Amino acid sequence: MSMIFLAKGTCTLGRTTKDKDGNIIESTPARFIWDKKGGSIAVGYMDPESKEIYEDTVSIFGDWDAAGYVAEMLKLLKPARKVNIPDLKAIVQAAYQEDGNDLLCDYCKSMNCCDCIIKEWKEDLE
Repeated sequence: MSMIFLAKGTCTLGRTTKDKDGNIIESTPARFIWDKKGGSIAVGYMDPESKEIYEDTVSIFGDWDAAGYVAEMLKLLKPARKVNIPDLKAIVQAAYQEDGNDLLCDYCKSMNCCDCIIKEWKEDLE
């Protein structure tokens, strides 16, 4: 048995330095440090008794990428029933593909298009 965890923290990429012959002279592994002020979200499986994290199941997302980490949580949870979130990606893509409808964008007040998942979904079609 395992449980799913969602954690906020700071993720640092690993780094390997090689000499001119290709030999590794220094290596720093990737790390995730639990930190409530961090800008990353980790999602994965954990042993409920030992609290050991199954590292090969962990995915890392930016804390702004709610579409990414919520989708990953649902993938890991595998709910037995249909979830109450409609397939917004399919809805947006169908509307855009059928008639170029940008209706959702017309109602958006954030105007933060560069980080918008709807913009990304529309670009997937192009």
